[in-house]
Amino acid sequence: MRLICSNSDLAQADRHMAEAFAKAMERPDTRAEIRAAQRAWLRERDASPADADALMTLYSNRMVSLNQVPVQEPIY
Repeated sequence: MRLICSNSDLAQADRHMAEAFAKAMERPDTRAEIRAAQRAWLRERDASPADADALMTLYSNRMVSLNQVPVQEPIY
């Protein structure tokens, strides 16, 4: 989306969301579910109106979901 690239707050939110998604994908037991949810979220984001506040709300809600995925502890 062009709006994300032209708005520094949205661009930063997009980077943080990508990092949270990558971290959530480290869990092999939930990887397929997280990937499917991310694809659904991307469709919702792409279909949303070009409104910075609405997009920021979408990003904030997605970050909450991604940050709720428990981190897999290393097995020693």
